[in-house]
Amino acid sequence: MNRQEKLQQIEEFSELCDKTNLVVIVENKGLNAEQTTKLRKLVFSSGGQLRVFKNTFVGKGFGDKMPEDLGPHLHGPNAFLFGGENFIEDLKGVVDFSKTTNEKLVVKAGVLDGKYLDASRLQVLATLPGKDQMRAQLLGTMMAPVRGFVTALAGNVRNLLNVLNAIKEKKE
Repeated sequence: MNRQEKLQQIEEFSELCDKTNLVVIVENKGLNAEQTTKLRKLVFSSGGQLRVFKNTFVGKGFGDKMPEDLGPHLHGPNAFLFGGENFIEDLKGVVDFSKTTNEKLVVKAGVLDGKYLDASRLQVLATLPGKDQMRAQLLGTMMAPVRGFVTALAGNVRNLLNVLNAIKEKKE
């Protein structure tokens, strides 16, 4: 690889980091081509990217923005997850996929909005609901008082109709 290609790889990594909120280091300990393709499609379908870069390029691509704790994880055969708009779904996909590979794929560490996250924090982050699910929960919470009010109003009307029907039946 010549100097120009190396600089291009560093620049490409840096651009991907600037476009995303979440970068995750994933160690690949022997996935076959079929599994790798399946994982890439899974991540791509949720809006993210899974790319492979040389570890030295990653350090240079982060530059001064790289958290100190991330350095020790930049060894071995790594792939890098760049989360899309809904980065929780991307992370969930990788974490779930890693559970099915018998430790051939290991989530090592990550950076979320410039802050270092270890593997345990990424596991917790992966359990959070995605953006669409959070929106649905928020909407349900906002609609609950209105739904309760409408139910209460309908109950009064229903009770009035029951009383009127009872009077009607009594007179018949």
